[in-house]
Amino acid sequence: MLTLVLNLFTTIFGLLIAVLGLFYLLKPDADWVKWINNIPEDEIYYDSDLLRFGVIGFIALAVGAAIFFRSIMNIFV
Repeated sequence: MLTLVLNLFTTIFGLLIAVLGLFYLLKPDADWVKWINNIPEDEIYYDSDLLRFGVIGFIALAVGAAIFFRSIMNIFV
């Protein structure tokens, strides 16, 4: 029973990381991304910043998906 609860928690955690990584990848100029990175509202993004945010978003998406699918496999297999 405890194993199922822990797997459920890791499933939700992996899904949350994957969704936040997807939003980070798709909308790198959103207000919450600026808030997380301590960037002032009026600062202009350069191409290098957008590329860095895209790489971070892709890594977060991949890690979240890996955690999610591993926990799903632990539940059903």
